[in-house]
Amino acid sequence: NEMKNLFYLDLSYNDLTGVLPESLSGCTKLRHAYLDHNKLSGPIPSSYGRLGGDWIIDLTMDSNQLTGGLPSEWGDRKKLLTLKVQDNNLTWEIPKDICKQWVLDGNGELVELGADCNICHCDFCQGRCYS
Repeated sequence: NEMKNLFYLDLSYNDLTGVLPESLSGCTKLRHAYLDHNKLSGPIPSSYGRLGGDWIIDLTMDSNQLTGGLPSEWGDRKKLLTLKVQDNNLTWEIPKDICKQWVLDGNGELVELGADCNICHCDFCQGRCYS
């Protein structure tokens, strides 16, 4: 993977279409990934569970047409500060392990979780989810 050393990726607001590329999952040094406000569709590949290794900090995929759910491995990301997936067509509930990363619970560093109310039922989302 020629992009394995990629640290920062901002492709937001580009009218990108199609599915999320599998090749991004090989970006083990990626810390900031902004893929929001495009027309990306289909499921989030399970291989994205490896995206950024343990060090991904910001991951925004909101305002696309993504389906399915989130990789369960994202619940193990102790350094994740921002995860935004609202305004998609996701149908699977946000994994509870992601909710447990909330900084105020002392288990992780997550300070912003953008999710639609119909898929986020943990305390973190109460009053913070999108209708």
